Amino acid sequence: MSDGLKLKIGFDIEGPGWNIVPPKETSIIQKCYLEIDCGVEKNIEDFLRISKVIQDILTLSMNSATYPTTWIGHTTKSKVEIFDVFQMLAPPYKALQPYEMLFTFGDIRPNATNIIKKWIENYKLLEHVLQLYFARFYHPELYLEIRFLNLAYAFEGYHRALFKKNEYLDEKTYTTKIFHKSLKKDIETNINSIDALTKDDQSAFKNALTNRLKYGYQYSFAKRLMDISKDIPNINTSSEHFGSFIKNEGDRKTFIRKVTDTRNYLVHQDKDAQKNAAQDNELLALTTKLEFLFVIHLLKKIGINTEKINEILSRGFSPLNSQRIN
Repeated sequence: MSDGLKLKIGFDIEGPGWNIVPPKETSIIQKCYLEIDCGVEKNIEDFLRISKVIQDILTLSMNSATYPTTWIGHTTKSKVEIFDVFQMLAPPYKALQPYEMLFTFGDIRPNATNIIKKWIENYKLLEHVLQLYFARFYHPELYLEIRFLNLAYAFEGYHRALFKKNEYLDEKTYTTKIFHKSLKKDIETNINSIDALTKDDQSAFKNALTNRLKYGYQYSFAKRLMDISKDIPNINTSSEHFGSFIKNEGDRKTFIRKVTDTRNYLVHQDKDAQKNAAQDNELLALTTKLEFLFVIHLLKKIGINTEKINEILSRGFSPLNSQRIN
Protein backbone atom coordinates (compact mmCIF):
# COMPACT_ATOMS: atom_id res chain seq x y z
CA MET A 1 0.00 0.00 0.00
CA SER A 2 1.00 3.67 -0.07
CA ASP A 3 3.69 5.16 2.19
CA GLY A 4 5.12 1.72 2.97
CA LEU A 5 1.95 0.58 4.72
CA LYS A 6 0.99 -3.07 4.82
CA LEU A 7 -2.58 -4.04 5.58
CA LYS A 8 -3.41 -7.63 6.45
CA ILE A 9 -6.76 -9.25 7.16
CA GLY A 10 -6.56 -12.00 9.78
CA PHE A 11 -8.90 -14.27 11.68
CA ASP A 12 -8.94 -15.52 15.23
CA ILE A 13 -11.07 -18.04 17.07
CA GLU A 14 -12.48 -17.69 20.55
CA GLY A 15 -13.66 -20.94 22.04
CA PRO A 16 -14.24 -22.69 25.37
CA GLY A 17 -11.43 -23.08 27.89
CA TRP A 18 -10.23 -26.35 29.31
CA ASN A 19 -12.59 -28.08 31.74
CA ILE A 20 -12.24 -31.29 33.75
CA VAL A 21 -15.90 -32.06 33.13
CA PRO A 22 -16.74 -31.92 29.42
CA PRO A 23 -19.47 -29.35 28.77
CA LYS A 24 -22.81 -30.43 27.30
CA GLU A 25 -22.64 -27.69 24.68
CA THR A 26 -20.15 -25.11 23.52
CA SER A 27 -19.70 -22.34 20.99
CA ILE A 28 -16.87 -21.04 18.88
CA ILE A 29 -16.69 -17.42 17.77
CA GLN A 30 -14.66 -16.37 14.76
CA LYS A 31 -13.23 -12.84 14.88
CA CYS A 32 -11.76 -10.81 12.08
CA TYR A 33 -9.00 -8.28 12.64
CA LEU A 34 -6.98 -5.83 10.55
CA GLU A 35 -3.25 -5.60 11.01
CA ILE A 36 -1.56 -2.34 10.01
CA ASP A 37 2.21 -2.55 9.62
CA CYS A 38 4.20 0.63 8.97
CA GLY A 39 7.57 -1.08 8.95
CA VAL A 40 8.94 1.33 11.53
CA GLU A 41 7.67 2.49 14.91
CA LYS A 42 5.35 5.48 14.70
CA ASN A 43 3.54 7.75 17.09
CA ILE A 44 0.16 6.42 18.24
CA GLU A 45 -1.52 9.43 16.61
CA ASP A 46 -0.19 8.29 13.22
CA PHE A 47 -1.82 4.89 13.68
CA LEU A 48 -5.10 6.48 14.77
CA ARG A 49 -5.15 8.54 11.59
CA ILE A 50 -4.44 5.47 9.46
CA SER A 51 -7.13 3.47 11.26
CA LYS A 52 -9.65 6.27 10.61
CA VAL A 53 -9.00 5.95 6.87
CA ILE A 54 -9.65 2.20 7.08
CA GLN A 55 -12.67 2.71 9.34
CA ASP A 56 -14.25 5.00 6.77
CA ILE A 57 -13.89 2.61 3.84
CA LEU A 58 -15.53 -0.03 6.03
CA THR A 59 -18.34 2.43 6.78
CA LEU A 60 -18.79 2.97 3.04
CA SER A 61 -18.76 -0.75 2.23
CA MET A 62 -21.08 -1.78 5.05
CA ASN A 63 -23.41 1.21 4.62
CA SER A 64 -23.33 1.53 8.40
CA ALA A 65 -21.32 3.16 11.18
CA THR A 66 -18.29 1.08 12.14
CA TYR A 67 -16.14 1.19 15.27
CA PRO A 68 -12.98 -0.64 16.35
CA THR A 69 -13.77 -2.92 19.30
CA THR A 70 -10.21 -3.66 20.37
CA TRP A 71 -6.87 -1.99 19.78
CA ILE A 72 -3.58 -3.80 20.26
CA GLY A 73 -0.28 -2.09 19.51
CA HIS A 74 3.02 -3.88 18.98
CA THR A 75 6.46 -2.37 19.42
CA THR A 76 9.86 -4.01 19.11
CA LYS A 77 9.77 -4.58 22.86
CA SER A 78 6.19 -5.13 23.94
CA LYS A 79 2.53 -5.62 23.14
CA VAL A 80 0.14 -2.95 24.44
CA GLU A 81 -3.64 -2.84 24.61
CA ILE A 82 -4.86 0.64 23.72
CA PHE A 83 -7.90 2.32 25.21
CA ASP A 84 -9.83 4.48 22.76
CA VAL A 85 -12.34 6.91 24.27
CA PHE A 86 -14.53 6.62 21.15
CA GLN A 87 -15.16 2.97 21.96
CA MET A 88 -17.24 4.22 24.90
CA LEU A 89 -19.46 6.13 22.45
CA ALA A 90 -20.06 3.22 20.12
CA PRO A 91 -23.61 1.84 20.10
CA PRO A 92 -24.26 -1.83 20.91
CA TYR A 93 -22.77 -4.21 18.35
CA LYS A 94 -25.16 -5.22 15.58
CA ALA A 95 -24.29 -7.98 13.14
CA LEU A 96 -24.91 -7.14 9.49
CA GLN A 97 -25.81 -9.56 6.75
CA PRO A 98 -24.07 -9.23 3.36
CA TYR A 99 -27.30 -8.16 1.66
CA GLU A 100 -27.46 -5.13 3.98
CA MET A 101 -24.05 -3.90 2.84
CA LEU A 102 -23.07 -1.81 -0.16
CA PHE A 103 -20.32 -4.24 -1.11
CA THR A 104 -18.38 -7.04 0.57
CA PHE A 105 -14.72 -8.01 0.41
CA GLY A 106 -15.71 -10.73 -2.04
CA ASP A 107 -16.93 -8.05 -4.45
CA ILE A 108 -13.56 -6.32 -4.57
CA ARG A 109 -11.22 -9.27 -3.85
CA PRO A 110 -9.69 -9.46 -7.39
CA ASN A 111 -8.71 -5.78 -7.27
CA ALA A 112 -8.71 -5.12 -3.52
CA THR A 113 -5.15 -3.79 -3.28
CA ASN A 114 -5.66 -1.18 -5.99
CA ILE A 115 -9.06 -0.15 -4.64
CA ILE A 116 -7.70 0.41 -1.14
CA LYS A 117 -4.71 2.30 -2.58
CA LYS A 118 -7.05 4.58 -4.52
CA TRP A 119 -9.19 5.04 -1.41
CA ILE A 120 -6.16 6.22 0.57
CA GLU A 121 -5.01 8.52 -2.25
CA ASN A 122 -8.44 10.14 -2.61
CA TYR A 123 -8.99 10.27 1.14
CA LYS A 124 -6.19 12.83 1.40
CA LEU A 125 -8.22 15.12 -0.86
CA LEU A 126 -11.70 14.23 0.35
CA GLU A 127 -11.44 13.66 4.09
CA HIS A 128 -13.67 16.57 5.11
CA VAL A 129 -16.07 15.95 2.22
CA LEU A 130 -16.47 12.33 3.30
CA GLN A 131 -17.18 13.35 6.90
CA LEU A 132 -20.16 15.36 5.67
CA TYR A 133 -21.55 12.23 4.02
CA PHE A 134 -20.67 9.79 6.81
CA ALA A 135 -22.37 12.01 9.40
CA ARG A 136 -25.65 10.31 8.46
CA PHE A 137 -24.33 6.98 9.80
CA TYR A 138 -22.74 8.25 13.00
CA HIS A 139 -25.50 10.77 13.78
CA PRO A 140 -28.72 9.23 12.46
CA GLU A 141 -30.72 11.63 14.62
CA LEU A 142 -29.75 14.56 12.36
CA TYR A 143 -32.63 16.57 10.98
CA LEU A 144 -33.34 15.71 7.35
CA GLU A 145 -32.60 19.31 6.35
CA ILE A 146 -29.10 19.04 7.85
CA ARG A 147 -28.47 15.77 6.01
CA PHE A 148 -29.49 17.44 2.76
CA LEU A 149 -27.28 20.49 3.34
CA ASN A 150 -24.34 18.28 4.33
CA LEU A 151 -24.65 16.57 0.96
CA ALA A 152 -24.89 19.88 -0.89
CA TYR A 153 -21.66 21.06 0.77
CA ALA A 154 -20.08 17.63 0.13
CA PHE A 155 -20.80 17.79 -3.60
CA GLU A 156 -19.31 21.27 -3.89
CA GLY A 157 -16.16 20.19 -2.05
CA TYR A 158 -15.98 16.96 -4.05
CA HIS A 159 -16.02 18.88 -7.33
CA ARG A 160 -13.41 21.39 -6.16
CA ALA A 161 -11.09 18.60 -5.05
CA LEU A 162 -11.34 16.18 -7.97
CA PHE A 163 -12.40 18.07 -11.10
CA LYS A 164 -9.65 19.83 -13.03
CA LYS A 165 -11.88 22.60 -14.39
CA ASN A 166 -13.55 24.66 -11.68
CA GLU A 167 -13.84 28.08 -13.37
CA TYR A 168 -15.80 29.72 -16.16
CA LEU A 169 -12.82 32.01 -16.67
CA ASP A 170 -9.34 32.05 -15.17
CA GLU A 171 -9.00 34.25 -12.10
CA LYS A 172 -6.48 36.68 -13.63
CA THR A 173 -8.58 37.40 -16.73
CA TYR A 174 -11.76 37.81 -14.69
CA THR A 175 -10.09 40.08 -12.13
CA THR A 176 -8.37 42.37 -14.62
CA LYS A 177 -10.87 42.49 -17.50
CA ILE A 178 -14.21 42.19 -15.72
CA PHE A 179 -14.05 42.71 -11.98
CA HIS A 180 -11.62 45.64 -11.60
CA LYS A 181 -12.32 47.09 -15.04
CA SER A 182 -16.09 47.42 -14.70
CA LEU A 183 -17.88 45.65 -11.84
CA LYS A 184 -15.97 47.19 -8.94
CA LYS A 185 -16.20 50.68 -10.41
CA ASP A 186 -19.93 50.32 -11.10
CA ILE A 187 -20.52 49.17 -7.52
CA GLU A 188 -18.66 52.19 -6.16
CA THR A 189 -20.42 54.70 -8.43
CA ASN A 190 -23.95 53.38 -8.16
CA ILE A 191 -24.00 52.82 -4.40
CA ASN A 192 -22.51 56.28 -3.71
CA SER A 193 -25.40 57.78 -5.67
CA ILE A 194 -28.09 56.22 -3.44
CA ASP A 195 -29.07 58.94 -0.96
CA ALA A 196 -31.29 56.59 1.04
CA LEU A 197 -28.20 54.80 2.36
CA THR A 198 -26.15 56.14 5.23
CA LYS A 199 -22.37 56.30 4.85
CA ASP A 200 -22.00 53.22 7.04
CA ASP A 201 -24.61 51.31 5.04
CA GLN A 202 -22.99 52.36 1.77
CA SER A 203 -19.65 51.02 2.93
CA ALA A 204 -21.13 47.76 4.21
CA PHE A 205 -23.19 47.31 1.02
CA LYS A 206 -20.17 47.91 -1.21
CA ASN A 207 -18.12 45.38 0.73
CA ALA A 208 -20.91 42.80 0.56
CA LEU A 209 -21.38 43.13 -3.21
CA THR A 210 -17.65 43.23 -3.86
CA ASN A 211 -17.09 40.01 -1.92
CA ARG A 212 -19.94 38.28 -3.75
CA LEU A 213 -18.68 39.26 -7.20
CA LYS A 214 -15.01 38.72 -6.41
CA TYR A 215 -15.37 34.99 -7.00
CA GLY A 216 -17.77 35.25 -9.93
CA TYR A 217 -15.34 33.37 -12.18
CA GLN A 218 -15.86 30.14 -10.20
CA TYR A 219 -18.44 27.55 -11.17
CA SER A 220 -21.84 27.79 -9.54
CA PHE A 221 -23.17 24.97 -7.38
CA ALA A 222 -25.60 23.99 -10.18
CA LYS A 223 -22.76 23.76 -12.71
CA ARG A 224 -20.69 21.59 -10.34
CA LEU A 225 -23.63 19.26 -9.75
CA MET A 226 -24.24 18.98 -13.50
CA ASP A 227 -20.59 18.02 -14.09
CA ILE A 228 -20.77 15.30 -11.43
CA SER A 229 -24.10 13.92 -12.70
CA LYS A 230 -22.63 13.59 -16.21
CA ASP A 231 -19.37 12.04 -15.04
CA ILE A 232 -20.73 8.69 -13.93
CA PRO A 233 -20.10 5.23 -15.37
CA ASN A 234 -22.51 3.61 -17.81
CA ILE A 235 -25.04 2.85 -15.13
CA ASN A 236 -28.16 0.86 -15.90
CA THR A 237 -30.62 3.71 -15.38
CA SER A 238 -33.56 1.43 -16.11
CA SER A 239 -33.05 -0.12 -12.68
CA GLU A 240 -36.10 0.51 -10.55
CA HIS A 241 -33.83 1.39 -7.65
CA PHE A 242 -31.80 3.92 -9.60
CA GLY A 243 -34.71 5.82 -11.09
CA SER A 244 -34.39 8.17 -14.05
CA PHE A 245 -33.29 11.39 -12.36
CA ILE A 246 -30.00 11.52 -14.30
CA LYS A 247 -31.07 9.48 -17.29
CA ASN A 248 -30.90 12.35 -19.79
CA GLU A 249 -30.18 16.07 -20.02
CA GLY A 250 -33.76 17.12 -19.26
CA ASP A 251 -34.04 14.89 -16.19
CA ARG A 252 -30.67 16.13 -14.92
CA LYS A 253 -31.70 19.77 -15.27
CA THR A 254 -34.99 19.18 -13.44
CA PHE A 255 -33.19 17.30 -10.65
CA ILE A 256 -30.47 19.94 -10.28
CA ARG A 257 -32.98 22.81 -10.25
CA LYS A 258 -34.85 21.06 -7.45
CA VAL A 259 -31.62 20.58 -5.47
CA THR A 260 -30.41 24.19 -5.95
CA ASP A 261 -33.79 25.71 -5.13
CA THR A 262 -34.06 23.56 -2.00
CA ARG A 263 -30.56 24.52 -0.89
CA ASN A 264 -31.19 28.23 -1.55
CA TYR A 265 -34.42 28.13 0.39
CA LEU A 266 -32.92 26.33 3.39
CA VAL A 267 -29.78 28.51 3.52
CA HIS A 268 -31.11 31.90 2.46
CA GLN A 269 -34.86 31.52 3.06
CA ASP A 270 -35.29 32.60 -0.56
CA LYS A 271 -39.02 33.08 -1.15
CA ASP A 272 -38.68 32.58 -4.92
CA ALA A 273 -36.85 29.28 -4.39
CA GLN A 274 -39.46 28.14 -1.83
CA LYS A 275 -42.00 27.43 -4.57
CA ASN A 276 -39.84 24.65 -6.02
CA ALA A 277 -38.06 23.60 -2.82
CA ALA A 278 -38.54 20.02 -1.65
CA GLN A 279 -40.15 19.44 1.73
CA ASP A 280 -41.22 16.48 3.87
CA ASN A 281 -41.37 13.23 1.85
CA GLU A 282 -40.14 14.95 -1.29
CA LEU A 283 -37.08 16.19 0.63
CA LEU A 284 -36.41 12.63 1.85
CA ALA A 285 -36.54 11.33 -1.73
CA LEU A 286 -34.31 14.16 -2.98
CA THR A 287 -31.76 13.58 -0.21
CA THR A 288 -31.71 9.86 -0.98
CA LYS A 289 -31.06 10.57 -4.66
CA LEU A 290 -28.14 12.82 -3.75
CA GLU A 291 -26.70 10.15 -1.47
CA PHE A 292 -27.14 7.61 -4.23
CA LEU A 293 -25.31 9.81 -6.76
CA PHE A 294 -22.51 10.51 -4.28
CA VAL A 295 -21.95 6.82 -3.58
CA ILE A 296 -21.94 5.81 -7.26
CA HIS A 297 -19.39 8.48 -8.12
CA LEU A 298 -17.25 7.48 -5.14
CA LEU A 299 -17.29 3.81 -6.17
CA LYS A 300 -16.11 4.82 -9.62
CA LYS A 301 -13.38 7.02 -8.18
CA ILE A 302 -11.84 4.23 -6.10
CA GLY A 303 -11.67 1.88 -9.06
CA ILE A 304 -14.77 -0.31 -8.87
CA ASN A 305 -15.73 -1.03 -12.45
CA THR A 306 -19.06 -0.35 -14.12
CA GLU A 307 -20.03 -4.02 -14.27
CA LYS A 308 -19.60 -4.38 -10.50
CA ILE A 309 -21.42 -1.10 -9.80
CA ASN A 310 -24.38 -2.31 -11.88
CA GLU A 311 -24.28 -5.60 -9.98
CA ILE A 312 -24.45 -3.69 -6.69
CA LEU A 313 -27.42 -1.71 -7.99
CA SER A 314 -29.14 -4.86 -9.18
CA ARG A 315 -29.22 -6.08 -5.56
CA GLY A 316 -31.57 -3.22 -4.77
CA PHE A 317 -29.06 -1.03 -2.97
CA SER A 318 -30.39 2.19 -1.53
CA PRO A 319 -28.76 4.55 1.00
CA LEU A 320 -31.76 3.91 3.21
CA ASN A 321 -31.74 0.15 2.55
CA SER A 322 -35.55 0.11 2.48
CA GLN A 323 -36.18 3.35 0.60
CA ARG A 324 -36.95 3.17 -3.09
CA ILE A 325 -36.06 6.40 -4.86
CA ASN A 326 -37.71 6.19 -8.26
